[in-house]
Amino acid sequence: MTFEGEHIERSGRLSKFVDASRLIRKDMSTFSPIQDAMSYRIPPADVLAEAIVEALKGRPMVVSQRKLTTMVLKKLREKDPDFTATEERIRKLAIDRSLATIEIHAREAEERSRHGRCPVCSSKMKRIQNETIFGGTVTLGHKCTKCPYWTGLNRRIPIRYVFYGDDFKGPAHKEL
Repeated sequence: MTFEGEHIERSGRLSKFVDASRLIRKDMSTFSPIQDAMSYRIPPADVLAEAIVEALKGRPMVVSQRKLTTMVLKKLREKDPDFTATEERIRKLAIDRSLATIEIHAREAEERSRHGRCPVCSSKMKRIQNETIFGGTVTLGHKCTKCPYWTGLNRRIPIRYVFYGDDFKGPAHKEL
């Protein structure tokens, strides 16, 4: 074992080595859990909801979840530079509090759909059933009870979200 300041010859050259255990102990003695705490903060739901509404005021239609997240984070960091939120949390809060109307674009997978939780908002799904001419029922798919997500016999996987704010005037209301 070599200590700080000792030299050892390696392949014809002298090299200076430092005892790693001394460095670790030295670093641990200066370690402060308060100074080295998380470099981010999670905003309360009310603050995040305000940021979502503010972001959608500037642009009433946002064509992707990532763009909405970028806009919301910009608004959040104006309030506190350490605030951050995930795309999923922003999407779920916008749906839960009806802050935005959401349109879900999805692709169809090969596997069968399951009765369970919605992949968009995590709420319960209910069966879409049809009655047969013989009096029985057939399950055609599943629909979310909270958001517009639905799936048929084959599972639908969300690939794009379009968010509409209160200021959105659809194509029928376009001014000339």
